[in-house]
Amino acid sequence: MVTKLDKKEQEEFFKEIEKFFDFGEDVLTVIESTEENHQISFDLASPVIEQVNESAEIIADIYLSFIKNNEKSTAEEISQYEKAI
Repeated sequence: MVTKLDKKEQEEFFKEIEKFFDFGEDVLTVIESTEENHQISFDLASPVIEQVNESAEIIADIYLSFIKNNEKSTAEEISQYEKAI
C-alpha cells in the first residue's frame, strides 16, 4: 500500500533536494580556500557544478509538480527525473 507524504515529510524531502544547490557553493569555497591555482580547479569543477545545479532544478520542478498533482507523475516527468539523476 502506498501512503501519501504529509506536509512535514514533503518539506523535509524538498530540503534534501535543496542541498544539491548548496553543492556548487561548497565546492567553490573549498577550491578558494585550499587550492593555489584557483582557475584551473574552477575550470575543472565548473561543468560538474553546472550539471548538478541543472539536475537539481529538474528534480525540484518535478517534485513540486508531483505534490501539486496529488502525488502523481507523468511518464515524461519520470523520464526527465531519471535523466537528471
